[in-house]
Amino acid sequence: MALTATGVAGAVAGCLGDEDGLAADGETVEELPTPVQGDPDADVTVAVYEDFSCPGCQGYKLSVYPEIKTEFIESDRIRYEHHDLPVVNETWSYQIPSAARAVQDTEDDEAFFAFAEAIYPYQDEYSFDTVESVAEEVGADGDIVRNAAEDLTYLPVIEASSDAGQDRGVNSTPTVIVNDELLTPQQGEDFYQEIASTIESAE
Repeated sequence: MALTATGVAGAVAGCLGDEDGLAADGETVEELPTPVQGDPDADVTVAVYEDFSCPGCQGYKLSVYPEIKTEFIESDRIRYEHHDLPVVNETWSYQIPSAARAVQDTEDDEAFFAFAEAIYPYQDEYSFDTVESVAEEVGADGDIVRNAAEDLTYLPVIEASSDAGQDRGVNSTPTVIVNDELLTPQQGEDFYQEIASTIESAE
């Protein structure tokens, strides 16, 4: 299956997934729970598939997610899940989520989401120094998180998330699944309003 990254308001050309040649350096973590916000037992589950190197995902995280967080997550109206689906390249598409999963593993889900929000603005200038600095900003151990990024410690977790997403029919990022309804951003449409309307219809 060809994977692509899409913008919040349109397609980003030339973004195809290819995992050939990827290998972790040293010991790896094989399993980790899905990061969750909101009410874990809510009737409506919003599962979001992202690639930290995808410009459309950056747009989603910085402009759409804050509205979802305010309206639906903080009020416990939904179970909000993050899922990794690397499609852009074989470097930061894997190293940044490995860092984020280290934050989750050593701290908690809230720290994971805080790291994700804080790291996206640096998308055009990702570096291991930035990873370490942002990890410390959210209360995690910068050295541990940096090492996880450099060594791809959580590669099996990321690949399992990607495989599961493809099994659900996800082939681009960002993709939002509200219960069983799959949503992707379309040119000229308000993606937040589409997500919000779908959530409200499912409640």
